[in-house]
This record gives sequence, C-alpha cells and structure tokens, in this order.
Amino acid sequence: MIKNNKIRNLFLFFSLFFLAHQIHYILIGGTTWDEIAGIVNAGKNLEKAKLVFTDFNNEQLSNWVPSEFYGPLLFIPSLLVSRNSLVQNFLKLILVNVPHVNVNNEVELAYIIRHIFLNFYIFFILFIVVKKLCKLIGEQNAIIFLIVLYLIPSFNGHSMFNFADIPLAMQFLLAAIFFIEGINGKSNKKNILIGLLFGLCLLTRANSIVFLISLSLFQIFYFYSRKEKMIKVIKQNLLIYSVAVGVYFVGTPNNWRDPIGYLKGIYEFQFYPQNNVGTMVNGNFVNALSIPRTYLITNFTYKLPIIIIILFLVSLIFYFFIDKSKNITISFSIFFITYVFTLFYIFQPAAYDGIRHYLFLLPFFALLSSYSLCKVANQFNKKNNLIILFAILYLMYSQNGLEAYK
Repeated sequence: MIKNNKIRNLFLFFSLFFLAHQIHYILIGGTTWDEIAGIVNAGKNLEKAKLVFTDFNNEQLSNWVPSEFYGPLLFIPSLLVSRNSLVQNFLKLILVNVPHVNVNNEVELAYIIRHIFLNFYIFFILFIVVKKLCKLIGEQNAIIFLIVLYLIPSFNGHSMFNFADIPLAMQFLLAAIFFIEGINGKSNKKNILIGLLFGLCLLTRANSIVFLISLSLFQIFYFYSRKEKMIKVIKQNLLIYSVAVGVYFVGTPNNWRDPIGYLKGIYEFQFYPQNNVGTMVNGNFVNALSIPRTYLITNFTYKLPIIIIILFLVSLIFYFFIDKSKNITISFSIFFITYVFTLFYIFQPAAYDGIRHYLFLLPFFALLSSYSLCKVANQFNKKNNLIILFAILYLMYSQNGLEAYK
C-alpha cells in the first residue's frame, strides 16, 4: 500500500475520476476489428493448451493463424472474466437502472465487462507504479505524472478498447520501474521478479524484447566506468532474461511443438504485415512497409498535446543545463525515448495507425512532463501550485471537442 495517506487519497481521487470517465464512454462505445481477432486468439490459445497435454502430435500445434501472434496476457483473462456468469449477473444488476444504457444480449455484456476489466488492470498497474515512483522521483512528481498520463488523449482514448498496445505500455512501464529500482542487482530475488515482469511484457507482444534490451543498455552506460560492476551486471541480466524466456515459453503453449516456427511467424506478423495495411501521413495514404523515417516524430508531434511537447523540451533544458542531480528515472526516460526514435529512423519498421504501436512511450513523456512542470513551478516558490494547476487545466481544456476515443 501507499503509506502516505495524502498521496494515497490523491491517487484514488484521480484514478476513480479516470475510471468513471472511461466506464461512461465504454457503456456507449463499440468494439474494434483487432479485439475480435484477439478473442479468437484467446480461444485458440486455450484450445491448443489443452492439445499440448492431450494430443501433442496434433498438426494444429504447428499451424497458426495471424491472430494467434497477439500477446495473450490480457486477452485470455479478460475473455474468461467476461464469460463468467457471476460477473455477468452482477453487471446486469448494476446496469438495469442506468438510464440510456441498453444491453441487448450476452455479446454486448461481455464487451462491456472486457473493457471495464482493461481499465481496472490499468488502475492496478499504475497503483504499483506510483508507489515506486514516490521513492524514485518524489511524491509530488509521482502524482503529477499520474494526472498528466491520464489526461493524454491517446492514452485515455486507447485505454477504452486497445487490448494489444495499452497492456504493452503498462507492462513495460512496470518492468522499467522495477529494473531502475533494482539497477544495482544486489538481490537475486528482485532479479527473478524483474525477469518475471520482463516475461509478462513479452506475453503482451514478443517484439517488446527490442525495448526491454534498452534497459540493459542503459545499465551498461550507467556503470560503464566501473569494470568490477560490469561482471555483476552481466550475471544479473543473464538471470533476468533466463527467467523472462522461461515465463514466455510457459505462457505460450501453442509454440511448444515448434517454437522456431512460432517465433518466425511472430517476426513476420509484426514486422511484415501481409495485408495492405497503411495510414495517413501528411494527408497521403502510405503503405505500412513504406513509412518515411520521420513518421514517428511527425505522428507524436500531431498526437501529443502542445503543452506536453513544450514540457518535454523544457525537461531537456533542465536536465542537460540546469539540474545537477540527474535523477536515474528521468535519465532513463530521456534515454529510452531517444533509443526508440533512433531505432525507428535507422530500421524503418512497418507502422500504421498513428502512434498506436508506440503507446508505451507515453508514460515516459508523462514522466518528463511532470519533471519539468515541477522544476518550473519550484522556481516560483509560493506560486508553484498555481502553475501546476494552470498546466493541468489547460491540458484538460485542450481535449474539449475531441471524441471519446481521441
């Protein structure tokens, strides 16, 4: 639990407001094509898990449809919860007296349950994250981070329906925070826990390994001048990645018969989409495999609120020219954003739907925004709360007129 009552109450206040906002729009919203594929994926994963133990030589275990390459971490539990009769009956009792909400069948009811489940999952992850951030960056920064993240349109919009990319954002954030907290690698128990979190991140999307590696690279840069420490770093990372691979293997029984073929399928599915998938770039339709190198910069510039972009730029000024403390969480946030943008520019991976596949960067933009906002506010002493309040109110106002899904 968060020990500071004031911080805990602030977390609950803003989080309950966030949940109320999300549930309000979930009750009047719709589903997406990817979610249908995710449900198919969850069902096939459960069927193949049974086949592994009852008919291991079945040819189905070596044949996969594209939907099976979605990470199963949240799809499976959300599917099981949405089909639970106790949960369904409980929600029916609540919704029966809610005006303007008509649930016509079990399919619609299951949809509502799955999406509410997704947002309570976000609530749970962020509770742990804020608790850790109170120690890593301070209580004020941690709460402002939470508010800023909740108010980023692409975050609260995608949180209503995106079972593929929001879980990746949450699991990577959680893994990163625990890794940063245990960067010295003194406890094998903590390293095993970090390995478990890395494995869960892989179960949201297998290509997250590329982003998890950034944590190890950051650690190497962090200790590069201490050669005696590097041996411990190598041992720590070997343990973490061994646990992560084990968790991923156990969590995907549909790859047990042919793991190489399964990983090849994931690689082709995530980096070379077979369909004619594309997106709008500067008013022109561009195929996902022909995305310009500036795609990520362009889309984040369009999608992030102006005040977040300004605060991000201000954070760089404070970090490199003013602030001498060099907080490790802020250091990693800058390193990670630079790492992802650089890799994208060099390798030009397939991309579409704006910043959808890169939502995991949003928490780190929120961290840098809270950092710079607190730094600027503290320069004005007694007026700091007014500056923070103005920034948050402006962020809320900037969403006026946007649709629910942003």
